Amino acid sequence: MTSTIQFGGLTLGDAPWKVTHLAGWWDAPPSRSVVNPRPQADGAFGVSHIWRDARVITVEGYWRGTDKAEARAAQRQLAALQGAGSPSVFSVTDDTGTLSCVAGLAAAPILSDQLRGAYFDFKFDLVAYDPVLYGDPVVVVTGPPVSGGGLVWPLGSSEE
Repeated sequence: MTSTIQFGGLTLGDAPWKVTHLAGWWDAPPSRSVVNPRPQADGAFGVSHIWRDARVITVEGYWRGTDKAEARAAQRQLAALQGAGSPSVFSVTDDTGTLSCVAGLAAAPILSDQLRGAYFDFKFDLVAYDPVLYGDPVVVVTGPPVSGGGLVWPLGSSEE
């Protein structure tokens, strides 16, 4: 399955940016709840709601271009992700459609120190504080209101 990732102005998944591993996106984020054990009895009291924690996403891949200067420029571009510190939209498009969330870098991207020609590995971790993955917006168009139907006032009267 081929996935394309868009984040911070970069499109990963197409040449020259390749993604080798995407963790934390396809599985559910961890859940949390407070379990209160029953004193002097088996089990625990029921939980009214189970909450989801933040989603942690790890992206690993490599960049392969044509020359070393182009590779250094790509490294600088990756190192400058979210330079202003504001979270941005992280979206993944695959055969089933596009899902997105708002995520922030957990730390600066990890880049290999040594360039091997026009090739380098990269890795970065993101935190999506809202763990929900959102699909495309749904737009519904309705016509203008028309008279008719509805309830007759006062309710319960037989007048027309």
